[in-house]
Amino acid sequence: MSVPPKSVIISSGDLHNVGDLALLLQCAYGVRRSLGVKDVKVRQWAAPAAEVQTQLGLHAISVLDGKAPLDWARAGRG
Repeated sequence: MSVPPKSVIISSGDLHNVGDLALLLQCAYGVRRSLGVKDVKVRQWAAPAAEVQTQLGLHAISVLDGKAPLDWARAGRG
């Protein structure tokens, strides 16, 4: 039996509207349910609007800066 990852990073496109946010939340909850992961992060090139960041925070999803691709692997090892 394999050990589930401690955290998952979802690379996301732009989060400009409610539809984008809804798709990301579906993905995050699916990952949590299927892998048993509690720590879900989203990585974007540009930071989402403040309202979107607030909603992500309410769902315990943190936003990572997408401008540092070398940190992607390091963050996943935690």
